Amino acid sequence: GYTFPKTLVKCVGLENARIYVNGNNLFTIDGMKICDPEAGMFKNSDGYVVESGGVKGYPLQRMITFGANITF
Repeated sequence: GYTFPKTLVKCVGLENARIYVNGNNLFTIDGMKICDPEAGMFKNSDGYVVESGGVKGYPLQRMITFGANITF
């Protein structure tokens, strides 16, 4: 994140301004070629939730969050 200097934000009529970026699972390795989260899911004899293609559960998802906190 970055908090803008007070002298800069006061010039544009703000009290405080901060921007930020957050990332989770930006780099993952898996053996999945295609994943359809809406495919039929069921538990196999080992108790794992699998798709019809035999893949165990859902893959990790990449999330990137952007935001801004601004005080007038």
